[in-house]
Amino acid sequence: MTMYLKSFAPWLAYALAAAIGDWRTGAAAGVATGVVLIATRRAGHGVDLLTTVTVVFLGVIGVLAVWRPHSPLRGYMAALSLGTLALAAGLSLWLRRPFTLSIARRTTPEALWAHPVFIRTNEVITAVWAASFAVTALACAALSRTHGASWPVVATQVTGFLVPAAFTRRYPDRVRRQFAAATA
Repeated sequence: MTMYLKSFAPWLAYALAAAIGDWRTGAAAGVATGVVLIATRRAGHGVDLLTTVTVVFLGVIGVLAVWRPHSPLRGYMAALSLGTLALAAGLSLWLRRPFTLSIARRTTPEALWAHPVFIRTNEVITAVWAASFAVTALACAALSRTHGASWPVVATQVTGFLVPAAFTRRYPDRVRRQFAAATA
């Protein structure tokens, strides 16, 4: 699971810096973290779509936050962020490059990267993340409208990450067991 933390590091940097400062410092911290991730990619490992979309989104938010620091969009950052993640995950599926592939490849032997079961497993996992991001974005938008930046929004965000994370942790083991039983 810690390999997923690295992929979401720009979002975590945004959240921490925004909590300490405001959304301007959050956006700057998120962009800086994303740029560091991009710059430190190992040779042969391209920049993944999730990181690229994250840096672009936080860059745009940073410009908006400096230009209009009291924009009403500020209150909807949880929903906007999760909506952006949902779009990125969906786009990665549409492009047939599920965003979880780049994460899973960090711990999977290269000989398995092109295996149809490995690819299908990551398509399913990415679809679960995309659905969770989308549902959580909608829930956060509704809660932000009625409650502002409150504990229900934070609890919803956390749940929106924990549910697909738990699925991601369990699903590959289930696939391995099914594959082993089918080939035995």
